Amino acid sequence: MSLLAAIAALLVQIPSGSDRLDNVELTFRDVDVKDDYDQDQWNPALAHMTFSLQSVVDEREDPQSNKIGFCQEKKLPVTTKSNIAAFAGQGVARVFYRTKIRTAPEGNKLYLGLVKLYVEEGNTYEAKLGIRYTVLGPKGDTLYSRVVHSTSQRWGRTYSYDNYMETIAGAFYSNVDEFLKKPLRGQQEP
Repeated sequence: MSLLAAIAALLVQIPSGSDRLDNVELTFRDVDVKDDYDQDQWNPALAHMTFSLQSVVDEREDPQSNKIGFCQEKKLPVTTKSNIAAFAGQGVARVFYRTKIRTAPEGNKLYLGLVKLYVEEGNTYEAKLGIRYTVLGPKGDTLYSRVVHSTSQRWGRTYSYDNYMETIAGAFYSNVDEFLKKPLRGQQEP
């Protein structure tokens, strides 16, 4: 390979400033999620509950970090300008809406803590999401409190904004699915 051809090949691999996924806007993608949740396994006590979404707290190891992913092939990070914790609350609300989980101001108070949101891109896109769910009953008693971890994998073109957002959306569906499968405080494990 000539020196000129080698330089040209290297330049193709390095994204220009506009191709980099720096300070992207987090957007929730409505994706085909048939593999990301299974309503038949949901705990009826949770699935039929009405929730009032309250605050979302950023509990990540570094709440100031705007890094949401990394592309192994290009050795480039993915960063966001969005409020990551607020996006997590919007993601849970969107999944509740799409899966017909009831929400209303007078419902059981649901507090969220974002523990992890990160996409590692290697051969596939793999999102890892951790959310602390705390549900308080009408008298303020804790009905449920635990961290739920989930993952989602997608295939696609490398270092693609759409693929990152779709993988994150899949992780939200998986996460809510896992939340709704768990027993309330005092209930037996299935």
